[in-house]
Amino acid sequence: VVSMVKDGGVRAINGEWVELRVDTICVHGDNPKAVEIAKHVREVLEREGVKIVPMREIVR
Repeated sequence: VVSMVKDGGVRAINGEWVELRVDTICVHGDNPKAVEIAKHVREVLEREGVKIVPMREIVR
């Protein structure tokens, strides 16, 4: 996740770099650990200096 957000892409299974523009991250709520996963993702991103903002600040 950090690579997607900070580096603007991900490494594909074949080793190729795929550029992405990541504005939002979705954690599916049907996973029993969805809340735990979301909290962990937020903690990691904040620790890496990524600013977390409400959706209303992104979507206009």
